Amino acid sequence: MENFDVDNSLNPKLVRGAIIYHEGSLYQVKDMDKEKIYISNQEVDSKAIADNEWNPVDLTEDWLNHFNFEVGSKIHNVNTKQDWIIKTTGNYYYITVFVSPPYGDNPVIGLKYVHDLQAWFFTLTKRDLGYFGFNQPK
Repeated sequence: MENFDVDNSLNPKLVRGAIIYHEGSLYQVKDMDKEKIYISNQEVDSKAIADNEWNPVDLTEDWLNHFNFEVGSKIHNVNTKQDWIIKTTGNYYYITVFVSPPYGDNPVIGLKYVHDLQAWFFTLTKRDLGYFGFNQPK
């Protein structure tokens, strides 16, 4: 998983491996250029779609668990050596810098969709947040 060249990609919010919906099925983003997003799943090896032909997958507790995370899980930033922590207020998930005890001026990054979590995980760790199959969590 990696970020695409912003100048040559259709949608800078997506990373390679991002999980999205297309026509009601789950796909992973394999590649992207200025005109198309290339996706695949277990049934389709490669398919080109336009940026308006996909939908995000809502981030839920089940999706967090699917990636072996839960509220309170920490993600280590390899550049700054600072941990970030996954938090929630109701059904709204976000990450923020982990500081103990907490104080008010920490950045808060919203995680509304699965691809948001994947993109931030890659940004912080430089590692792929892998996907283990194409069945949606319960």
